[in-house]
Amino acid sequence: MKSRLKIVHTESHCQWGGQEMRVFNESRWMSQRGHHIVVIAPKDSVIYEKARQEGWEIYDVSFNELGMLKDFFRMRRLLKKFSPMC
Repeated sequence: MKSRLKIVHTESHCQWGGQEMRVFNESRWMSQRGHHIVVIAPKDSVIYEKARQEGWEIYDVSFNELGMLKDFFRMRRLLKKFSPMC
């Protein structure tokens, strides 16, 4: 039996371009193979909405200058929660 992974993608852009399409398409491919997908992105971004429609786990982080300190602590909490392996 294959081990399933928890894949965490972060995306700071709100627009829909090549980078966002690549992250989305790779996430969809991995999800179809049984992996658990987590997307961390601004709530007003296209990828956030598409991830929600796919049913993936999503978290809102603004990734802007004004919220930098708040975002730092939010990301730290999320990474502790997911406890990625090196």
